[in-house]
Amino acid sequence: MTVLTGDYFEDVVLGNLLTWPGVRFQYFWIPGEPVPNERPRIISRGGKSWAFTPSTTMKARQAILNNVLLTQKERFEPPYSVAVKFVLSPGQKDFDLDNGVKSVMDALFSNKKVLPPMPFKDDRYIKNLVCFKRVGTNPGIHLWVTKA
Repeated sequence: MTVLTGDYFEDVVLGNLLTWPGVRFQYFWIPGEPVPNERPRIISRGGKSWAFTPSTTMKARQAILNNVLLTQKERFEPPYSVAVKFVLSPGQKDFDLDNGVKSVMDALFSNKKVLPPMPFKDDRYIKNLVCFKRVGTNPGIHLWVTKA
């Protein structure tokens, strides 16, 4: 049995995903330090409670959405296969990979009717998801979306 690790694993998985015969994919680059999804905050006043999403999470989601909307060439219909690679700068605070992925998914996949329309339909249509987290000199998020 061969165990693939690190960058070699990434090369094999992405190579297979993106070179499959007939596959169409879109690639997006979102520059800047990746920001993970934060837990909602709760405020209680006068016996009432409100939950809200922290502003750093909202700003990060908006930056992802704006970048993808500017560069998206076509809108794929579901189902989807998605690959996400987070590149953190040396010294950036590490985060749980699932929180980083949640931030990207919440920014791009929605079943809500909003203007402008979301780049992709609801994330329940994602059939395959691969994610990586690396440290490098050019921080940002690499995102590949294919029609599954």
